[in-house]
Amino acid sequence: MDLHLVYRDTRLRLLELAPKLDSSHLATMTPACPAWSVKDILAHLTGLAADFEAGIERPGRAEHTARQVAERADWSVDQICKEWMSTGPALERRIEAESPRLRAPVIDVWTHEQDLTNAIGLQSGRTAPGLHVTLNVLWSMKQKLRDDGLTSLRVITEDVDWNIGDTELPGATVRATSYELARAVLGRRSIDQVRSYDWTGDPEPYAALLPWFSPPTTAIEEPATR
Repeated sequence: MDLHLVYRDTRLRLLELAPKLDSSHLATMTPACPAWSVKDILAHLTGLAADFEAGIERPGRAEHTARQVAERADWSVDQICKEWMSTGPALERRIEAESPRLRAPVIDVWTHEQDLTNAIGLQSGRTAPGLHVTLNVLWSMKQKLRDDGLTSLRVITEDVDWNIGDTELPGATVRATSYELARAVLGRRSIDQVRSYDWTGDPEPYAALLPWFSPPTTAIEEPATR
């Protein structure tokens, strides 16, 4: 999978969508990122690309993302899009040169595409390749399971059947859609929502290990994929 093309395609979808959003859409706060509006997410995405271009190390850290949004607080959506049209191609070239190591911006842009479109009742790119790049973050559980001395977790979706861990026989199996698990692993589902998936075996040792980022304390509801 060409990660730079996945990033580009997601970026272009958002650049096509953003100018069509009215002021109420742009001001909508996003349940998945409760401190940010739709416009703030767009500001972060272009700010992240600009920071990569400026050579800032690990520009996805909290102090950088807050600055990215704050620096563009007074910008119009047209200004934000214009900057991203300029900075995006440079980041795509860097992703291509450093693939597969530099996959974080690819996961970030697809995840935020879902955050902002769900907040305003739209769907965009749900089954695009960014879904599968994000779903692969589930493999980060392997070290967590090892650290906790747990047997493997079997993950079954419409796309994959994975045995994540060091043991041939899993201690539990979870079944959900690829989209649901991709959202969960990026911290867009509560632990109670993760527990509500179709489990064989005890979910308790595994559910809290599934998210890579801290999950919300309350459920985030999004329309089913269609």
